[in-house]
Amino acid sequence: MNMKKFAILFFLLSLAVSSRGAEVYDLIYLRDGSVLNGYISEQQMNGNICITFMSATYSLPKDKVKVVNGGRSVSTEDYEYDNVELLETGDVVTFKVDFSSPKTLSTRVSEIVRTERAVVDHIIDIVVTKDEHKPYEGHIVEVINGKQIKLMSLAGEMIVIRQDNVSQQRRKSDEESVPILISSPIIETYFLKDGTSDEGLLVGQNFETGIVEFLSNTGYKSKWNISEVSRVERARNPKYKEPDDITVKVNHMPFMMWQSRIDKGIVCFASQLSKNIGNAKAGTVEIEMTRNIFENMVVLMPFNPLDIERNSSYIKAFSLSDIESDEIDGKKIREGGKTVTMAYKLEPGYYILYDKELRHILPLWIY
Repeated sequence: MNMKKFAILFFLLSLAVSSRGAEVYDLIYLRDGSVLNGYISEQQMNGNICITFMSATYSLPKDKVKVVNGGRSVSTEDYEYDNVELLETGDVVTFKVDFSSPKTLSTRVSEIVRTERAVVDHIIDIVVTKDEHKPYEGHIVEVINGKQIKLMSLAGEMIVIRQDNVSQQRRKSDEESVPILISSPIIETYFLKDGTSDEGLLVGQNFETGIVEFLSNTGYKSKWNISEVSRVERARNPKYKEPDDITVKVNHMPFMMWQSRIDKGIVCFASQLSKNIGNAKAGTVEIEMTRNIFENMVVLMPFNPLDIERNSSYIKAFSLSDIESDEIDGKKIREGGKTVTMAYKLEPGYYILYDKELRHILPLWIY
């Protein structure tokens, strides 16, 4: 593999290991059609990788599988899967498996088609392009291997950047008071060719010079050339501080609902509306939430923001009367032990998901 091309993948994939406290990981799409819910736990400079995953979705020709036990188990030539969720049948059988313990797959970087990133809201991605020398700040939500990345900017705009147009990439905590080593649910160990190693987090890379910047657990920053790295290992961060906010999934991607407050019939929330904004393509949008959120009478409605000045700064708000007049009806399509999934038909525009009981909100951009 071309070293420069792999260097680009190296950092993009190292960022694609985010998780939430509720054990939500990336969706990694492989060339064989399988989709793994996990993260890259080991990566070598020769292109070999290991993916650790907690659940998987498989699609196999019907003559390669046998559905047994009333659809609760699936047998293949190599394995028998229990407690499956049967998604599709016919010429192709598609099923999802939740494993009782993490599984590991050894493969190559080239076998990854794309990755849907599990966004860590407290970490900001910064991407600098070669042509404009312009830094874009936000959250990388998708990486198409060898082609492009999609970044949801802090202004709520979806930006598509070719991978060969990436000059630099950095990441930082969105709050100076919260160190990035605490904000990240994943910790990394880098092994260098000189036999040394260091544990911490990669926080920057210049793809034109090959220089990477590493922040160790001791707080010390190091700079190496990517050619000095032999491999990297990743694991759960024992220092990770789980946020108190509630996570929902929009078309399988996790986003956090944030606390709001009510002031004279107006629902007010953070001035940085785009700090955590859900996004999805127009059409049928699936929103998965925990049962307790669903039972709190969560509503989805168009968002017509009010800008209200408080202490010389602006906050975002909407009227409680909007809830009664603009609520969008959804259809319950799945129900598990702890979760409920609703489907909504949405046109392009801005929406609000609002928990009437706990007053948590999620701004949602449909494009």
